[in-house]
Amino acid sequence: PAAAGACCPRGARRRRPAQGSGRGVRRTGPDMATRLLVADRDRWRCVRCGRDLSDGSGNLQHRRARGMGGTRKVDVNGPENLILLCGSGTTGCHGHVESHREEARRAGWAVTQADDPGLVPVTYPCGRFLLTADGGRIPYREKEIAA
Repeated sequence: PAAAGACCPRGARRRRPAQGSGRGVRRTGPDMATRLLVADRDRWRCVRCGRDLSDGSGNLQHRRARGMGGTRKVDVNGPENLILLCGSGTTGCHGHVESHREEARRAGWAVTQADDPGLVPVTYPCGRFLLTADGGRIPYREKEIAA
């Protein structure tokens, strides 16, 4: 089965309800449509290193973390808060982002709880972009400083 947060181009993978409880497993991540939207926006490549992830091996990174107890912020699973990275939370670029938080914040791969992910640009191998709630990305131009 796919790891939590994995982008799978082969379609949705469903989890079976927990045995004995009579209820399904609580899903707190983005739905499959959002996962595919983000993967398409990021061109099925790792946002940090550019590695091809069209085999479905990538994982989604929440730029603003969900937190241990979850969150009530409606954009937590929105495309503007998600990026595609290679590796897991401990390996590859995903692991690097998790263990190098200051660098990740400077590059926009992670944002603080107070930040609006839609207003913090993300560094891709090909430039910096603002991510939109509809799954798009807009080239980001640094404001010119008057001399």
